Amino acid sequence: MNNVLETTEQERRQNLERQANAIGYDLNYTPEVQMEDITLLPDSFWHECRTKGWGGSNEGVLNGISKFGSLPELVNEKLLNKKLPVDADKQYMFDFGHALEWVMLKRYAAENGYKFLTYTDYFVIVRSYDDVSKTDRHFKKAMEGIWSFKTRDKEEADALLASISSTYPNSFIAEQESNDPKDERDITPEEHAKYDDIGIVCVDRRQYINPNYPSMFGDCDGLCLPPDGTRRGLECKTYTHNAPKGSFASGVLGQSGAVKNEEYRYQVEHYMATCNLDRFDIIATCGNSSESDFTITTVYRDVDFEKRICENAQKSWEKYIDNLEQPTVSELSENQHESLIESITPEKLDIQPIEISGIYQENLEKIEKAKERLKELESEKKLINEQIAAWQYPIESEMAENTSGFMVTNSSDYDYQIEFDIGATKENPWTIAKKMKASYPDVWEKYHGDSTPKRKFSFFRTKKKA
Repeated sequence: MNNVLETTEQERRQNLERQANAIGYDLNYTPEVQMEDITLLPDSFWHECRTKGWGGSNEGVLNGISKFGSLPELVNEKLLNKKLPVDADKQYMFDFGHALEWVMLKRYAAENGYKFLTYTDYFVIVRSYDDVSKTDRHFKKAMEGIWSFKTRDKEEADALLASISSTYPNSFIAEQESNDPKDERDITPEEHAKYDDIGIVCVDRRQYINPNYPSMFGDCDGLCLPPDGTRRGLECKTYTHNAPKGSFASGVLGQSGAVKNEEYRYQVEHYMATCNLDRFDIIATCGNSSESDFTITTVYRDVDFEKRICENAQKSWEKYIDNLEQPTVSELSENQHESLIESITPEKLDIQPIEISGIYQENLEKIEKAKERLKELESEKKLINEQIAAWQYPIESEMAENTSGFMVTNSSDYDYQIEFDIGATKENPWTIAKKMKASYPDVWEKYHGDSTPKRKFSFFRTKKKA
């Protein structure tokens, strides 16, 4: 079937291979698996894994066309192994998009005449008006007089039904198609054969690395296996209902159906390079009120374009992450970055403390009181921390590169000992990192790439010297 489609896809692949050979680009590779199932990871570990390389959403920043981030911001995220904070509105947008993915994949299958292959859920339904407190602990009340137990294992459902049928003779098994698209690895040969003529839409929950450019990783929102035997990546996007009439779907679509926002083209080209796919379909939706709310845009692989972004990605990783070169920017935003020194702190050096001017005694006492108040007024923590930073700043500045100091106060009982980890407070984090890697290779090896304690400004009272 579909000989025309098969010929088209085969010819496209042959043309890609000829183009790749002409420019010395390898298309004969198998992507390496970095994670077996990204859906089971806690968010914290997922974000940590994302700092081990460039993802598709990083390509716009790497190529200077993104409105969603800066290169220093991105590099700092990878160096510090932590995701920069996301505000509540943006997080809601992300969560909304993730929740809609299966809906878009199912609609995509219907639009193209494919089968949206899902799991089958088995519900053991127990109908009884008896004392529900005696029911098996697995049962969950759905409505008055009806209890059910859900499983995807038919044998388990049969066994459960058999065990309770004597007590609840009206119990039975009901089947229901799940909303969860099936993983490609869980599709049986029989299912493949059954749907070979119409194609399958499923998912692949693995995350892959490009073996030729190991700084690049990625995964697909969905996977399409059409009748021609090829594989097609699917990327889901959402956009707002309130967009002005005639506007583009979140920047995905132009009037001609081409990708309007270049950042999305870079993203899917990155995924094609990582997963070795020749085609990606971008699915966009803003709701369910009309047919125009759902659009599909196809992006075909461009090996010349792909080679450029792959080489740029690998070069950028080696430059900024491996060799710790600072991105070329005029100034690092004060509230975007944390000094790298916070993440790779060596043991304090034996440097003699310096005397700090006693005029700052009041500052330290205010900090003490403020910290006590923070325990009681957590809601005001951000505001108070800003004030603490203002009080600390002149003291940190006076300390310069010193790691410790002391302050003689006008109190008859105590003075202050002040501690501050190694590093100039105003020095650029990439400069600090270079020095640290050269001077403390053991410390660098131990802490680089791990979550480590932050640098802290600390002080404590000491008894007055006689």
